[in-house]
Amino acid sequence: MGVKYPPYPSVGNFEADFFEPWKWKTEYPHPAFERMDAADAFWAASIAARFTDQMIRAIVEQGALSDPAAAHFLASSLGR
Repeated sequence: MGVKYPPYPSVGNFEADFFEPWKWKTEYPHPAFERMDAADAFWAASIAARFTDQMIRAIVEQGALSDPAAAHFLASSLGR
């Protein structure tokens, strides 16, 4: 299956349609991920699940992307 990534260099290879979080692995070893247990993952996910679309847009704005279309794409992909 091929994934078509967005045409925004500032966003990179990012998409939300085919991403499977349980299969995601870091590219480099990171102690926090290596020591994470199910309770840690639940704690982090429960915080992220509380983000509203308005909060996500504010977070994306902090990235100061130069392309408004890229910022819109990113916020829309991360939102609900």
